[in-house]
Amino acid sequence: MMFRGATAQAPTRSHQRDLPQVLLKPTRLILVAAHYRKEVTNTVLWLSQFGVNCQCFKVTPWKAGDELFLNVEQIIPLKPPTS
Repeated sequence: MMFRGATAQAPTRSHQRDLPQVLLKPTRLILVAAHYRKEVTNTVLWLSQFGVNCQCFKVTPWKAGDELFLNVEQIIPLKPPTS
């Protein structure tokens, strides 16, 4: 059985009437990794089709002299190129 938005909240509300509204906010999934397997990105894209707010960030550490840096690139959803 698949539910979306308010429809998904109805069974939860009937089960637990005292549950605060703040706990029933839309789901948000943020993944951060150096590399993603194909199964992970496919699952994230599939969840996105059902209204789950999903983001994947690719992180790459690098060093310049004594300084350490972390490059963070959003890969899902794709950001439009900036000119």
